[in-house]
Amino acid sequence: MIKKMSQFSGALLVSLIVGGCASQPAIPVSYFTLEKEVKAVNSSATRMTVSNGAVILPNGEKIYDEEGDVLTAFTVNGNGYYLLKNLSNGTYSVKDKNKKIIKTFQVSEIAWFFDGAQPFFAVRLSGNSSSIYDNVYSFDGQNFKVVNKNIYVAPQRSGIYSLEPTFGSLGYFKAKITNIITSEEVSPMAQYPKYKTPTMYILGAVGSKVVYVYKDSHGDDTIEVYDPQTKVYYPLLNDSKKIQLLRGNNDIVIKVFQSDAVHIESKNDNYTSYESKYKNEPATYISISKLKEVAINESEYNPIFLHSYFDNMGGGRTPTTLLTFDTNVLALYMWKNAEGQRYSPIF
Repeated sequence: MIKKMSQFSGALLVSLIVGGCASQPAIPVSYFTLEKEVKAVNSSATRMTVSNGAVILPNGEKIYDEEGDVLTAFTVNGNGYYLLKNLSNGTYSVKDKNKKIIKTFQVSEIAWFFDGAQPFFAVRLSGNSSSIYDNVYSFDGQNFKVVNKNIYVAPQRSGIYSLEPTFGSLGYFKAKITNIITSEEVSPMAQYPKYKTPTMYILGAVGSKVVYVYKDSHGDDTIEVYDPQTKVYYPLLNDSKKIQLLRGNNDIVIKVFQSDAVHIESKNDNYTSYESKYKNEPATYISISKLKEVAINESEYNPIFLHSYFDNMGGGRTPTTLLTFDTNVLALYMWKNAEGQRYSPIF
């Protein structure tokens, strides 16, 4: 049995576990053996990000669009595009990086999803005050095509899914996971008999692959991936190693440290970023999209920070920002969010 939480210190640990967690049945698990992909692919030439309403190109150059704020940026077939909200007339436009308009949506609301590099846009037409989005479009770099209609889109979204949480007592949590392209509901819990169904905390999705953490037969919190296209489950790792989550190149990568000298890493306060003191420690990288151990150029990825808090001696709350953790801490973090009924996916 792996010893838990031995390096998770002080008030934050107490704050996370106070009140107790609901006891969950142990689920048998056989960890997936990852194929290795040893060649790193440099894709920084097409990597675009968004910051403070502007597009950031790989060379650091910024694209400001005077018509409004950039909501998201993406690449299709090696070409860069962005979604803009026009602040003068309320329309939304997809433009290329030269600011040429590809399509304008005269709608009241728009939501975007990604299946790898493939973008999808769900739109709610003007005059529609419901939560039903009228049309879902795919975009191939040239043309927009309606691929679905009349789909409910929850406020929480990840990959190609709408995530609608349900909360209960003692941190009980369940999410209705709906594919916005097919309208099909996805349930990773379907493999378990009802009397053995654990609480699974959905971390997010990469394309159609759903990523979650749950408790396995050894009592360890396990990160697992469910691929609904193949209906195969991939248990990846438990809390025997410290990890970081990285986002980039239309993927989520789990950085798994190999040294036992790596510990939980956090800073008190709300940080948007800070540099890890373990950046030079040996690590392997697991790609969620490929379900392989990969070699990456880490400079092309951004770490995902977990923002939490602990109850301080003065009766208030001190914010804290986690960067390096294990799956046990990750599960406690998700449980704490669910207990507060403020769930949102990590990615």
